[in-house]
Amino acid sequence: MSKPSLALDQFLSEAIVGLGFEYVGCEYFAQPRGATLQIYAEKRDANITIDDCALISRQLKPKLAVENLIAADFSLEVSSPGIERRLFRAEHYIRFIGHTIKMRLYHPHNGQRNFVGKIVDADNEKLTLDVNGQSHEFAMLDIDKGRLVAEIDI
Repeated sequence: MSKPSLALDQFLSEAIVGLGFEYVGCEYFAQPRGATLQIYAEKRDANITIDDCALISRQLKPKLAVENLIAADFSLEVSSPGIERRLFRAEHYIRFIGHTIKMRLYHPHNGQRNFVGKIVDADNEKLTLDVNGQSHEFAMLDIDKGRLVAEIDI
């Protein structure tokens, strides 16, 4: 998996917002038999439907071909971010303060790259995570991947 270019990310954001949806993020997977661009979108006040995802896909595929922002042939997948959604930007971490996440850092912090904990605080520069009662602070730029952990109340 590789991170999308800034130009691709900006293009997708503008196109999806223009269709009336919220752009969450994307992942690009280069594979020997072809690449896959996975796009995550949502509606702020309702669940995104399969028909919504199909609409986004139909609108974006030809535009992506014209813009030539992806060098290789690729398949396009559009879906909701799901219950264990990927957190792509600082605004996502801010939105989910109080929730539990799994995250991986680019470089070890106290000898460790992977953490699971509750977001205590977040802003555009840093994230504070409670891991088993201990507070850890991370620079947003140091976070490789973050994902919500499903919290199911029974």
